[in-house]
Amino acid sequence: GSIQFTPDGNTLLSPAGNRASCVDLVQGRCTTLAPENREDVAVLALAPDGRLLLSVDRAGHALLINFVRGAVLCRINFKTAVRAARWSPDSQWLAVTHGSRLQIWR
Repeated sequence: GSIQFTPDGNTLLSPAGNRASCVDLVQGRCTTLAPENREDVAVLALAPDGRLLLSVDRAGHALLINFVRGAVLCRINFKTAVRAARWSPDSQWLAVTHGSRLQIWR
């Protein structure tokens, strides 16, 4: 799985089955986000501004989540396993590799 730090460095995100778990490193608390993927999470990508989280399961089904509210904004089916996902430094672009393809989203 993949792990991500929030931009302030105080929270660590990691896959926990079919959901994302948030560990508050300052308070020492752990919470799990409510949105659930269909299968176990394989890739997490948090935007540098900390507002959007892409959570992709092993089968390539993704959730775009408003990280602040914990709400699912949209569901994306990449149809194959996603190898990697990264946000641009300005949080405007998302690059996703799956199969032999590279997709860039705005």
